[in-house]
Amino acid sequence: MTSLMDLSKLFGGGDFWINLFSLLIGVGGLIFTVWTYYRTKQRKLITYEFEDKDTNVVSVDRDKGEDIKIFLDDMPVEEVRYQLIKIRNEGNISVDSDDYKKPLLISFALKQGTTISRSLQFVVRAGIPEASPSLGISSHNARDYIILNADEQYVALKDVLLNAGDWIRIKVLTLGKADIAVTGQIKDGTIRQYVPVQTLFTWRRVILYLLLGGLLFFLLYNSAGLISAFGRGDCAFGSIQVKGSSAFYNAARGYADGYRSACPVGLVQVSEDTSSSGLRDLKNGDIQIANSELSGSAAGLTSTDYEDHRVAVIVFTVVINRGVTDITSLTRDQLLKIYSGNYRSWKEVSSSAPDIPIRVFGRPTTSGTYGTFTSYVLGTEASAAPGYQEIDKTSQVAPVIAQTPGAIGYVDEGTAGRNSSSLRSVEIDGVAPTFTQIENNAYPFWAVEHMYTKKTPGTLANSFITYVTRNIQTNDTFIKLSDMPVTVLQTRS
Repeated sequence: MTSLMDLSKLFGGGDFWINLFSLLIGVGGLIFTVWTYYRTKQRKLITYEFEDKDTNVVSVDRDKGEDIKIFLDDMPVEEVRYQLIKIRNEGNISVDSDDYKKPLLISFALKQGTTISRSLQFVVRAGIPEASPSLGISSHNARDYIILNADEQYVALKDVLLNAGDWIRIKVLTLGKADIAVTGQIKDGTIRQYVPVQTLFTWRRVILYLLLGGLLFFLLYNSAGLISAFGRGDCAFGSIQVKGSSAFYNAARGYADGYRSACPVGLVQVSEDTSSSGLRDLKNGDIQIANSELSGSAAGLTSTDYEDHRVAVIVFTVVINRGVTDITSLTRDQLLKIYSGNYRSWKEVSSSAPDIPIRVFGRPTTSGTYGTFTSYVLGTEASAAPGYQEIDKTSQVAPVIAQTPGAIGYVDEGTAGRNSSSLRSVEIDGVAPTFTQIENNAYPFWAVEHMYTKKTPGTLANSFITYVTRNIQTNDTFIKLSDMPVTVLQTRS
């Protein structure tokens, strides 16, 4: 069992591999048992083999010019041929005289196109030149084991005891080419023509087996990751479409690339949009997974038709243009006044701030980031500021804030970090977006990232979501659900 555990760790761990190896061992044992049964099962089998057929002893026609004449019993003949037939007990038990229900007959017929004198018999001689030593057959008693019937043109083997492996060679002389048939019947056994057993191992085959074995090992070695992924449920066949939250887009695309590397047979295509747009496409059946920061109830999804897969916590932050100096933190009340249009200049927010107009940017109402900002930061929907502009996608927000003097907006913490040289993240109520502050439920701007599917999403969709959930780690942008206090998670749906 220790070795099985070691193998399971090598290929990804878990009970799957232990069960798989146990199953293989069980099936192998069953196959070996069945093979042993048939191998050792008692059977009676007599085979016959034409070792030499129509071999020419001498031919007057062939040897013209040598003045050869052939006489048989003082009668001239044109040619003599011999037939050598080997009879062998190929079974694993003896065949004795009581087992012969019909005698073993070797019948001969003149091959079409061959003629002999009517005064001559076609089958002229029969004997046993060689046999298993255990049978005790010699030139003195060979005629006691066979009967030659020249008129009927057959040779009969008397009901001789043949132990397993015993054999007899019967040599027959014919006056020309012959068609030969072997008939007979033994009790609970078979008489059939011998079929050579192909040699399993030859040098060529050994080399071929080694090459094939090496190729198989190479394929298995290089496919270990794929095999492991199937075993863990991280791989499935097919193609799916994933769409929704632009804040989760970069992460989802990265996981799709990672999934494709681990599972080349599964294609996950990720598109950037808004949470509501992704949910709409999921309802219409255009995609298989919708990423969203909106709760199921806010998204209008019913638990009877859709499945909510919560994968992580995503952290957001408010960002401002770097030209807005002396602003490092904003209260929720200040943010509400900015987005409601009560503050028009940064000087109104702080006397030490520059006297430049506030340019307010936000996300469309279909955005999950917008829903999180208005619900948990502002406490209400607010977009009445003069010149307020909506930006469709998260990836477009940072460049706009960086290039617009006096601008304010909001993005996920990862995007803010990647663009820290051109914009600045500000605290909310003096609280920074750190894991400790979120864990303590002190920082408000975060949401649960959902991956919504139909109730029966299919193997690939489930496999990809499992892959994301298993691989997502706590960092600046995301917090693994298992790292969050349950009581804090319960504050967000």
